Amino acid sequence: MLVLSKGHDDSPRTGGAIELLASAARTASVDIPIYIANRVKQLYVEVDCTVDDALAIVTPELILVLPSGTELSLGTGAATSALGSIVSGWGISPDGHIDLKIQRVMMEGMDHILRMNHTDADSITYSVGAFVFGDRE
Repeated sequence: MLVLSKGHDDSPRTGGAIELLASAARTASVDIPIYIANRVKQLYVEVDCTVDDALAIVTPELILVLPSGTELSLGTGAATSALGSIVSGWGISPDGHIDLKIQRVMMEGMDHILRMNHTDADSITYSVGAFVFGDRE
């Protein structure tokens, strides 16, 4: 499980870029188990599509894993259906210091799954990265 924390970077507020999935061709949904550490208030996920000959679609979904193991969807991000990068954000609350608007919620200090949902079995080549923001210290 990847730990998303702002503590791995020298910046007082950001945690730096984190590679969640290396670029590869995929034909099925992928689950990325992540732990969002305390003091992380915002999570941005970037999907960078480099090959999509079949016009496949992949959509990130953040899922909270409850102590019972039950999964609770916290919303989906922007669908990727063409070459280029798409950024989606989740957070504890909106932040006026950041231009990107957060419309989806997440929970800090808990296990999550970032599910990359594929709409069909067509091949699409993409990578997934994350960037976190936390409290000012």
